Amino acid sequence: MAKQEKKKYNGDAYGIAGFVLGVASIVLAISINVTFLPLASILLGIIGLALSIKQQMSRKTGLALAGIVLSSIGIVLAVLLSWVFIGILKIMLAELEKLKEASSALGALGAGQTGSLG
Repeated sequence: MAKQEKKKYNGDAYGIAGFVLGVASIVLAISINVTFLPLASILLGIIGLALSIKQQMSRKTGLALAGIVLSSIGIVLAVLLSWVFIGILKIMLAELEKLKEASSALGALGAGQTGSLG
């Protein structure tokens, strides 16, 4: 029987993992910005960034560099989109408060008119 050649590990696992996590962080940042997706995006971006930097320090590869770039973009996107989302929520809550005040004023006005009709 022929000897099976053992495949040698070339040490690119951290770079590949960083690249994949960088792509995942961008996808989560762009996806619907509800619940904890921005937090997951930031977390995956940070882990991907750490793994890619670790790969670059031991052996420079293109995937590790791409992982650094993509993870950084994912983190920035998640933070910016979360900031925009929070701003939109604040505006919506302010408008709802105005509607609540207007409806209570109309309710008080309507209650005074029905008493004078009878």
